[in-house]
Amino acid sequence: MDMTGQTRRYPATMLLAIFAAGLVTVLGVAGFMGLAINSVDTDALQHQRRMVTKAMETTIETAIQNQGELSTWDEMLEAIDDEDVQWLTDHLASEAYEFFDQDQIYILDETGEPLYAAREGSAMAPERFETIRAVVTPLLEQLDSPTKRAALNAYKRGSRELASLAHDFAIVRGIPAIIVASPVVSDTRRLNAAEGAEPIMVSVTLLGPDLGRDLADQYLLREPHFSQRPGWVAPEAVLPLRNAAGEAVTWLKWLPDRPGRRILGDTLPALGLALLVAGTIIALLLRNLQRTSNQLLAERAEAHHRALHDPLTGLGNRALFDDRLADALKHLPPGPSRLALHCLDLDSFKPVNDTLGHKAGDELLRQVAQRITAQLAPRDILVRMGGDEFAIIQPGISGPDQPADLASCIIAAIRQPFTLQAGTVQIGISIGIATAPDSASTEVDLMVRADSALYQAKAGGRNRYRFFSEASPGAGGPADLNERLQTAFVARGAA
Repeated sequence: MDMTGQTRRYPATMLLAIFAAGLVTVLGVAGFMGLAINSVDTDALQHQRRMVTKAMETTIETAIQNQGELSTWDEMLEAIDDEDVQWLTDHLASEAYEFFDQDQIYILDETGEPLYAAREGSAMAPERFETIRAVVTPLLEQLDSPTKRAALNAYKRGSRELASLAHDFAIVRGIPAIIVASPVVSDTRRLNAAEGAEPIMVSVTLLGPDLGRDLADQYLLREPHFSQRPGWVAPEAVLPLRNAAGEAVTWLKWLPDRPGRRILGDTLPALGLALLVAGTIIALLLRNLQRTSNQLLAERAEAHHRALHDPLTGLGNRALFDDRLADALKHLPPGPSRLALHCLDLDSFKPVNDTLGHKAGDELLRQVAQRITAQLAPRDILVRMGGDEFAIIQPGISGPDQPADLASCIIAAIRQPFTLQAGTVQIGISIGIATAPDSASTEVDLMVRADSALYQAKAGGRNRYRFFSEASPGAGGPADLNERLQTAFVARGAA
């Protein structure tokens, strides 16, 4: 037997075993890191998709709210009747472009023929309507449907806060746009036209570079832009925007955040060193993995916080509200009234924006949030729903006195003058209250009833609170409440 050969083979076998063990260790660690990095990048991309989807939904809601405000205007009805093109340009077109970012405005007669047209705040030939007629025609058919016609008649009777609207996506001037159509109605309900004879207002809001910059600033997206080409090139992320027919009109693209890959680039030197000094690098790698895990958790926690909080006031947003309300109702203890939901809407806030500017309006909203917070108990939850709307979840109540006391304190606090950089202003606040489980047992029903109570408070003179009551004027039955669920937030913006 050749012992020399066996002796020589032994070290080789040992070296091979050590090499194999080291290689398996390195490959195992590398594989684990690859899976972790891929999982983190996938989660980050899904989170960004949800944020972008929510941002586009908010953009659509804003366009609809803006349309509701502009198309409810006695002076505009008089200008249309008088064929006063100068007034429409100086007031309607100018305000639509400067304050609501509406690129184009069209006024149509009851047959759908153009009476007036404007672009970028300046009048243009009404015949330019032909460039978007094909897109607007289905919207006009929607407005003439029995459902939309019934909503319009309900507005004229004063039983509804918003007339009917219809919207869709389209490409205008080579740019994706939101097109909204609605009948022009009287804000005092004195000048409403006969049924079927209402003029129609059509607005075009372009989704151009300004929206891309807003998405980049608010959601930290990299290079967001709209493209008419459906294809994508790695590493772009793509979100299609579809019209009412389900067809993709445009594609929103951006460079997704990949925190995992950034960290992989930082750890490549450590992986190279691991091939030379397996034992040492494993210890270093474990330490690096711990740091990496902490960094990833911190980034995800920060992203989660941004997704659930309003950047202007620091309060929770609608997503946090939905989660906390569902949790509060799920763990509701037995009893007649154990939770109160307050819907709050500022009175006379729009004139502050119009006269002092949006910067003053933002400053006012922050001070309002601070004053309301000062009135709350530690377990109460205050969120900003959007615009000048807030909501409070007040758990652990034993009866109506506690929510009534809270609402009274808030009204008194908001009634005091606010000192802004632009000057001193005074506003009010209206509050609608619904309690669970006596008024409602689900999130949707509770929200609709609190919202209905808010309408009652505003209808009663504003700067006051109201509890929801089935017997109160405007409370309505189940069908009316379902309709309020669909239009509540839009209607409040137009109120």
